[in-house]
Amino acid sequence: MGCVDDGKDGNAYCFGDPPDGDESDGDEDEEEGDDDESDDDPPTDGDDDSDDNEPADDDAEICPDDGFEPNESVHLPAAIDPGYYENLTICNHFNGEERDEDWFAISLETGDEISAIVYFNHNLANLDLFLLDPGGDVVASSAGSFSDQETVHYAAAGAGAHILYIYATDRREAPYSLDVVVSAWLDGDEEIVIEEPEIEKEEIEICPDDAFEPNDDKFHPTPVSVIPYDGLILCPDNEDHYSVRPPVGRIVEIQIDFAHLEGDLDLMLYDRNGLQRQTSVSSSPTQNYEKLRFTADDDYYTFRVYSRVHQGNTYDLKLSVAPSAGCSNDIWEPNDDVFLATPVAAGELEGLVLCPFDLDVFAVEVQGGQGLKLEVLFSAAEGDLDAVLHTLNGLELASSTSADDNEIIIYNPETTQTLYLDVYSVDGVRTPYSLRTTILDSPICADDVFEENDSQASPAVLDGVTHLPDGYGVFSNLRICTDDPDWYRFTLKRNDWISATVLYDSPTSDIYMTIYDPADAPVAYFTEIPGGIEAKKKVSTAGDYTLLLRHTDPAEIPYQMTLSICTEDVNQGVNENLYSAVALTQSVTYPQMAICGGKDDWYSVNLGFGQTATMTVDFNADRGDVDLILYNGLGQIIKQSTSTGGVETISYTFTPAFPSVYFRVTSYGKRDLPYQLTFTLAP
Repeated sequence: MGCVDDGKDGNAYCFGDPPDGDESDGDEDEEEGDDDESDDDPPTDGDDDSDDNEPADDDAEICPDDGFEPNESVHLPAAIDPGYYENLTICNHFNGEERDEDWFAISLETGDEISAIVYFNHNLANLDLFLLDPGGDVVASSAGSFSDQETVHYAAAGAGAHILYIYATDRREAPYSLDVVVSAWLDGDEEIVIEEPEIEKEEIEICPDDAFEPNDDKFHPTPVSVIPYDGLILCPDNEDHYSVRPPVGRIVEIQIDFAHLEGDLDLMLYDRNGLQRQTSVSSSPTQNYEKLRFTADDDYYTFRVYSRVHQGNTYDLKLSVAPSAGCSNDIWEPNDDVFLATPVAAGELEGLVLCPFDLDVFAVEVQGGQGLKLEVLFSAAEGDLDAVLHTLNGLELASSTSADDNEIIIYNPETTQTLYLDVYSVDGVRTPYSLRTTILDSPICADDVFEENDSQASPAVLDGVTHLPDGYGVFSNLRICTDDPDWYRFTLKRNDWISATVLYDSPTSDIYMTIYDPADAPVAYFTEIPGGIEAKKKVSTAGDYTLLLRHTDPAEIPYQMTLSICTEDVNQGVNENLYSAVALTQSVTYPQMAICGGKDDWYSVNLGFGQTATMTVDFNADRGDVDLILYNGLGQIIKQSTSTGGVETISYTFTPAFPSVYFRVTSYGKRDLPYQLTFTLAP
């Protein structure tokens, strides 16, 4: 195979010959997919890493592998079709010799034209893109730019598997997206290329400084006082440091308010020696603040605002200093931070007292494979307490923040370590309590809101009013355990599409999903997707269907489940491409249309002289994104509306060149989505 210069510093990259006996130019060993979403075929013994759905050996990489790994060499390319692929990752190693590369194989016929674009953030890493023909020669490359994308175009000189090769020239971790478009041929007819829309990709924004910059490290903290500071900015991969000088003995409260869904922020407190004293690191998507509360035993502290997931966000900062209220403490004080934490073992610690704006910290040693249960026992009538379990560096592992009596935390450690429990008051009153610690030799499984749903005879019923309004529901904070499967039941009509997605993060185990029809026969199995699994099925029988989730690992797995029930519209899949588009001849409104099974809807219009056609699509943007594209009779894009709101609109006026046009309604990411279509023809 050949070598190519990278176009920058004279470096040449060569692609080695395949090993003996492996000179295939295609992927004949791959099983071809079918046209029915492959969701009525049972899972095979093989998966992406050929180990029966077990994670690959390199799951413990510095950065997470994407769903196409392992594809690190020209001999192990991932087979792909034309399309847009998100959440891909190059995982390079700063302190190792290995360099991750991504190789993809796509089958082309002679004369096919391919366009491939890689989108990435050049500030994070520099990616280059090469295209190899079936013989291994580089036929197109994009390796000389310093923009946020690389593009190659090529007309295939011969049939076979062509290879796309992507790597980071500066050996840094790099998330990216890949967009591949291939011309479609009609047997013996004129070539018609169905152009894919130029959907606006995420733009890289420059993060502006706020008035307190530079305060990016502990050596340059910004002094603050008891006045509100609004509109502060934390840029991605940045930190904001502040200092405060409270009178000794006063109660200090520091709070930041922000929109969690726009970026999770955290707080950490340090004393004058730089030692960590307290953290606030909730990861709940519904908590839009972080708060530190402590009694000052010195007159100088610093605190930092940061993001554990390296996101940016705006936030408001407020600081209060109040006199200490009289409160008789317990005998375990002071235990206000991890360095003064009270050690606990299995058993119950009684006679504890939490004073207003105080914090009680406990340390418990656990071994990998054990099960830990911590119960904070109190009466909410005397004061509301909350509890958070975290590591020494402040990483939150679990929390319990109800408004009822008692808070219970269950955690199953994977390694031997010391964990820390913070107990604090929500309403700022003196509250007596006890702490009960249970440590078992095996993991403990916590119930979620749908338990007990451990059998097909007693499933959790997801009704269309409470759980699935408009046929859609997202269910978070669910858990599945060994010998404790989760069953769900829902009602479908004939020809409905059911789509179930389960997202989870487990390096040691997988979740398995099966959907059963009203006769208890399996009708759909799962397929793997990045971050989880999904199952889709168009049903032919009306009635109650059940969904089973199970796994075999000893530890529990938290997961999120999304269910979507899509009822086909009056066209029932007739208008799935340009050649079968439904003709619109007059102004009309269709209130109950739907994109089901990820299949597009096409509509045709034949305009007369002076006429203007306008199509508007309304949809729920919380469920997904619908785009609207207008084509001429040659399959070329004339106009497109690809916003991320809840409305897409296109107008077109007659031209002699193209009196007939075609509207394409498509869902971004091939999601099932209902929509309303409004069409007007004037005059």
